Amino acid sequence: MSNNDNGGGGCLTMVFVAYFVFAIVAAIAIMIALLGVGVAFVYGIFKGITVPRRAFRTLTNADVVTPQKVVAGEVFKTKPTGYMEGYPWDPAWPNYFPYQMEKDFKAVRVETKRTRQKFTAGINSMLDENDEGLLALGYKIVFIPARVVFNVLVTASAWLVISVMTIVARAMQGVQWAVSSVRKSKEKKEREKFEGDIVCTHCFNKIDMPAFKCPGCGALHRDLTPGRLGINERICQCGAILPVGLMNASKELEASCPHCEVTLPQGVGTRRLVTIPVFGPVSSGKTWFLSSLTRHLSDPTLGNEVVPLDQGSEARMVEWQNRAQSGQGPDKTPEQQQDGIAIHLNPGKDNEMEIHLMDSAGENFFDAEQTKRLLYFDHTRVLALVIDPLSIDDVKMGLNKDQIAEHKPADQTSNGSYGAVVDRLRDGGMDVGDKRLAVIVTKADVINSSSQFDPISSNSDEIKDWLIRNGADDLIRRIDLDFDSVKYFAVDSRPRSEMNGQFDPLRVLQWAAGASSDPAEEKEKEHV
Repeated sequence: MSNNDNGGGGCLTMVFVAYFVFAIVAAIAIMIALLGVGVAFVYGIFKGITVPRRAFRTLTNADVVTPQKVVAGEVFKTKPTGYMEGYPWDPAWPNYFPYQMEKDFKAVRVETKRTRQKFTAGINSMLDENDEGLLALGYKIVFIPARVVFNVLVTASAWLVISVMTIVARAMQGVQWAVSSVRKSKEKKEREKFEGDIVCTHCFNKIDMPAFKCPGCGALHRDLTPGRLGINERICQCGAILPVGLMNASKELEASCPHCEVTLPQGVGTRRLVTIPVFGPVSSGKTWFLSSLTRHLSDPTLGNEVVPLDQGSEARMVEWQNRAQSGQGPDKTPEQQQDGIAIHLNPGKDNEMEIHLMDSAGENFFDAEQTKRLLYFDHTRVLALVIDPLSIDDVKMGLNKDQIAEHKPADQTSNGSYGAVVDRLRDGGMDVGDKRLAVIVTKADVINSSSQFDPISSNSDEIKDWLIRNGADDLIRRIDLDFDSVKYFAVDSRPRSEMNGQFDPLRVLQWAAGASSDPAEEKEKEHV
């Protein structure tokens, strides 16, 4: 064998060995690269899934949606409407979905980017430190694919988490909206069913939602309906937990009128409201009628629980009671006094109600313009016209000077007062026929105690006929044209125990509250 043959075989062997070594090195490099990719795969998923946790731990005050930001208008895209229109948003923590969630999502995106940058910076630093020779090549083979895989997996995992959170958040928003709508509708229908209206007895405005005071910090919450500031409860800026919904809040929190800021009675809106606004000329007996009504309502034999709902109501009821016990009638209502008397009546049988007896001086009923400030006429379902029978011309003509001095008939008939109120309602665009009218003839005991007068009955139809016979026919004709539902009552000043139910002012309240029948008239029918 020649030397050339020996040299050729040696070269072939070296090539084979070199190839073999290269294959082994390549295989090892690939295995290490795959191992690096696998580690990067697992680590990338782990870091991506845990991005939200790290993001939330690094949240700063600037990232938290606070009540202060709500009030400043930095949270909600729209200005307050409805009950809060014209005011800042209530100082409370908003629902997590979607308001804080949006801040959290932003933090997750920032943390995802920071995680990628940190990992990439570490890989780049390692490559920069080993940028020569085979070791550098090995690092590049291992870590460049790992860097790519890690960044992809971190982003994908974080995106997956955010996607799941978004789906949950949108679903929760839908649930919140549905629950809020159902709760609002349910409460509205429930209050309409038992006529749970709210009317301020100071400014006479009808109130859809009182302002409620936080017991912790005193902050006013003007809209405690379920919504973006809480579905089942509200967390005030001070951390106090407030009930949501008018009926729940009214039982626990101090309520005030959003118009005049006067404190409202506890529990407003949770019981039926019966408003009886009396109107008539000066000295027709309006205040006397209300005085008699409150005293009879408090008669222990009836078993009623009667509680004045504010200090002013309590003071007037005590004054009326004291004057009655001393044989005196109530003082004339001052011309500027317009506050009503608010009473919580609980006769039992789940029939509690809030009664507003609205009294205003006769000077306020000279014309329609003067009655415009008496807003309670707009909201009430019942009107109560007071007629002094001694002021009717045909009756007044039969009085001598001594009788006039003793009984002090009204200077004017009730025609003017009636026209002032009805015209004012019509001028406001109201259909007067939608309201009910109680016509209250006072001083029935004076009429029936003298033979010179035509006796008056307690029956509605007979009272109407009596008024027509004695000169009030023009007024009665107009009443018949204006109102679809009218009831006539005669009341007197005797103690309730002597009335036998016939001339009791409580009959007016029973009718105004919607009683199906009049006990006194039922009794009269039994004797026919």
